[in-house]
Amino acid sequence: MQITCSPDAERVHVESVARARHGAALVRVVPVPRADRLLRPSEIQWALAGRGLVPVEAMPPRRWLARVAWLLECSPGQLEATGRLTTEDGAECSAAAPHLAAELIRSHGWRLPPPEPEPGPRQDQPPPSSATGFSVTWRAARDAYLGHLVRCPACIAHRLRNPIHCETGSALRCTYDGAS
Repeated sequence: MQITCSPDAERVHVESVARARHGAALVRVVPVPRADRLLRPSEIQWALAGRGLVPVEAMPPRRWLARVAWLLECSPGQLEATGRLTTEDGAECSAAAPHLAAELIRSHGWRLPPPEPEPGPRQDQPPPSSATGFSVTWRAARDAYLGHLVRCPACIAHRLRNPIHCETGSALRCTYDGAS
């Protein structure tokens, strides 16, 4: 019989509830930390053998590494850049619980690495082809209008027949329409 309880439940309380339900038929209570679902027979045998944690099925190394990185709130690339874990470690440890690896890394002074730089357009690239045939004034008016729409909570420009603009948005729209 399996009973699930909160992680902070005391063993004495769980045993008393189990004894009240099953009486003399209860042989023993075996706590299995971090079991968040009903266990399969093989997992019950694992727990009865005194191994504690439920065994984790092996997963692909990149997926295991990504899971550990997610638990540490970083990307797999950032985790590999710190040298704490590599893809080879993922291959060796993919049958271990990712949360245990994350706990071990945290216990040794884990600090979140700086964010990876976002890939942006290179400076030596030509402008996108959609903007090459338009004048500089039109592009400036377009950028000003669209930049305002993104920041202004009062402007609703996605309505095809009846857009709503604030005073600034209305003036920028007139400038944009006049520039084309």
